[in-house]
Amino acid sequence: MNELDLLLSTLFNVGDHAELRGPRFWGLTQSLDVATLIIDRDNLIELANEPAHRLLALSDLDSECRRMCEFLGEPGQVFLDGVRQQTDDPYASFFRSYLVDQTGAANQVAVFAHAMHRDSLVTGSMLLFIVPGHREAALLHALANAGSRDDFVANFLRLAREDERKRIASDLHDGLGQVLTMLKFKVERALLRLDRSDVDGSRLLLNEAVRDLRGAVDDVRRISNQLRPTMLDDLGLLRTVQSLCRQCQAAAPQLAIELDVPESESDLPPTLKYVVFRLLQEALNNVIKHSRASRVLIYMRLHDGQFSIGVEDNGQGFDSRGILSGKTCLVGIGLNSMRERTEGANGRFSIQSEPGQGTVIAATWILNVSGSKHRAMQEQVMRITASPPAIQPDIDLNEQSPSVPR
Repeated sequence: MNELDLLLSTLFNVGDHAELRGPRFWGLTQSLDVATLIIDRDNLIELANEPAHRLLALSDLDSECRRMCEFLGEPGQVFLDGVRQQTDDPYASFFRSYLVDQTGAANQVAVFAHAMHRDSLVTGSMLLFIVPGHREAALLHALANAGSRDDFVANFLRLAREDERKRIASDLHDGLGQVLTMLKFKVERALLRLDRSDVDGSRLLLNEAVRDLRGAVDDVRRISNQLRPTMLDDLGLLRTVQSLCRQCQAAAPQLAIELDVPESESDLPPTLKYVVFRLLQEALNNVIKHSRASRVLIYMRLHDGQFSIGVEDNGQGFDSRGILSGKTCLVGIGLNSMRERTEGANGRFSIQSEPGQGTVIAATWILNVSGSKHRAMQEQVMRITASPPAIQPDIDLNEQSPSVPR
């Protein structure tokens, strides 16, 4: 399973074509680095993601009022016109060609075109995926195995797990693996010096090795906490969030962090606690990295069978309406990840922000559900928590101080 399997499964299982212009789908194409465009009935480019701009060697402004046949030539024009005819054969929407970019360079590519808003005769807009020629087989495989909506969800979660495994493998190889290799060399050199009765030299190398070992232990703890903080299981959600706030405060002393939480978390389903913690972790990380805020409020509230959380800052803000309408995309700061986690746990997610007016991120869940609906919620929460968030602050959550001043 690869990124093309996921994109085509998503495409074939999205019921509303308006969603194909929305931030979540375009954020997915961007994060998977697949060139994606929407063209109108005259083949003019309406939307193009960053990989498409790179492929065509175009800037955002250059792509306006450009026709795809300029890049795909006359065979591409014939292909696009053919796709506009009614057909149930998905392979009729597949095309191999040479694409000539803005600089005049020719590259072999494979194109998949999906007709949008069909009527009785022709369609208007079309969605295009374009991949390099060497990925043609992967595109055909994805086209043949797009599958059902259940397959799509399974593929999405499988890809998230694979990405997480790659990240862990990279951390182990580039971080812990390098440290252990250096430790091996230092211990061997220390033994050689001992053989030569150079006790002082051996002691120096062993002291360095001990310091390196401490760093290795910290690396293991960091990787473990990114998967699931042990403090969440040992002390509960409230104490873990309090610890998170303390450590964020230490990392960003210019930021005043206020915490408003209930006295007890006993009414909160255990399966929801991990989702809530990851949401707050990502939101705080975004505040520290992007908001330029001087104050942030984190709240958790239980009232009338509902549980809600929120993160409010007084930072620089952004155009949240542009985010929600799909005109802009901030996948890099984890908004899509937070939305998916919330909705995957049967919750409602919202963002309110204006440039210069700060940001409010909130999520709400209904808790007074029972029977099969409650079990279904638990199952969905367990599935969505299988993948850690896209952004992880580099902080240690094993520190277990008892409380945060309220």
